[in-house]
Amino acid sequence: MTLIRRPLTGLLALFVGALAIDRVALGAQEHTIQTPAYAVALAFVAAPLLVRGLRRTHLGTFLAMTGSTVAGAQVLSGRLADDPYQALVEAIFVTLAAALAHRLATGLDQLDQAINSVVFGESPALPLDSRQAANEILGEMARSRRHERPLSVTVLAPDPATLEFAVDHAAEEVQRAVRTQYVHSRVAQLIAEQLRRSDLLLEDPATGHFVVVSPETSSEGTALLVDRIRRAVEPTNVRLTSGHATFPDHALTFEQLVERAQDHMGHRAAEAGRTEITEGVA
Repeated sequence: MTLIRRPLTGLLALFVGALAIDRVALGAQEHTIQTPAYAVALAFVAAPLLVRGLRRTHLGTFLAMTGSTVAGAQVLSGRLADDPYQALVEAIFVTLAAALAHRLATGLDQLDQAINSVVFGESPALPLDSRQAANEILGEMARSRRHERPLSVTVLAPDPATLEFAVDHAAEEVQRAVRTQYVHSRVAQLIAEQLRRSDLLLEDPATGHFVVVSPETSSEGTALLVDRIRRAVEPTNVRLTSGHATFPDHALTFEQLVERAQDHMGHRAAEAGRTEITEGVA
């Protein structure tokens, strides 16, 4: 809670202090901070709280964006030339507000992650679009090319109908969104238990599909892995559809491997009526 309490207290103190100073200055027919500066400060406070992408940017980058925006507005309005001292005070005020808001948004994001971790446990699947996943993928692809060894990519898609069935049979007192995430995380844990230490489990947040990167694994080895995963997930009543592709037989880049695996998954699922987990790329 300290990550939230401190920046929130700082924001309140900053605005209350600025307004108090302005009330004193008002007696001298002056304003330390003009009304537009308050509006700009509120905009930069709201931005990281409302836009998830901004709260995950580096603080220095966010403050650079804030400073350049404020400086540009002051130059265009002629404020910097008319009263440089007041312009500097307003720029400092807006920048401090933005910094505290970014810290507050980051704290809220960490609190959200902590709550999810307590409720659902840590998911073993890395987000497919994360930097850590990209580094792992690039490293494994480079190693396979350098040593001319196979590397397979498997895409696993929880069947919507059976996933819905599993969700409906979860604890009734838990909200539907929580039940869905719980079942999805459970499937990820069961998949991870069947993988080797060298395998990499990823999750595509856009589709909900799991992607398994298996170094030193041919199509035949992947078929055996998929069968183990299918049997491990069966107790959840979630049926998995899968397809896989192997470097360098089916594609030369990771993106192409994923695309081929997804194409194969869709083709085999259509043929089989999405009733059984598919075997390998023909």
